[in-house]
Amino acid sequence: MAPRGVLLVGPPGTGKTLLAKALAGESKANFISVDGSFFTATFYGAGVIKVKALFKLARTNLFDLYIRKLAHDGRADTAVLARMTAGMSPADIANTVNKAASTAAEAHAPQVTSEHFLGAIATHQLGGEVSAIKELFTQDLRDRLAYHESGHALA
Repeated sequence: MAPRGVLLVGPPGTGKTLLAKALAGESKANFISVDGSFFTATFYGAGVIKVKALFKLARTNLFDLYIRKLAHDGRADTAVLARMTAGMSPADIANTVNKAASTAAEAHAPQVTSEHFLGAIATHQLGGEVSAIKELFTQDLRDRLAYHESGHALA
């Protein structure tokens, strides 16, 4: 599995934040900085609220990151989408945005709309669409696919 983040530790002034900002800038990723004092507030009762706020910010940014790559109508409220997708990983969000884009393309829509995003979120939360193609997968084929994909995981 690909890394989902980096934890840099060390004494103050050694360049941890500068390195992380430079790496985020080069990879065109969002940079969210959290210092130790942010989490030590957990012991004083305010930490949970701060952690929830951090994850909300990250989800809003993981949507802006993926949506800005699409031709969309600009009316999708990423803050609302973030609230609707609490608990989703960045990969889940990317897949949801891709599903919205493919749904719009299948409908020959000129742009991805809020309705496409909402439909993709609903599909994800309900466990996916039911497709007639699933009936074509025999148990033997499923077993072979499972072994094949296990090989990728081991590699």
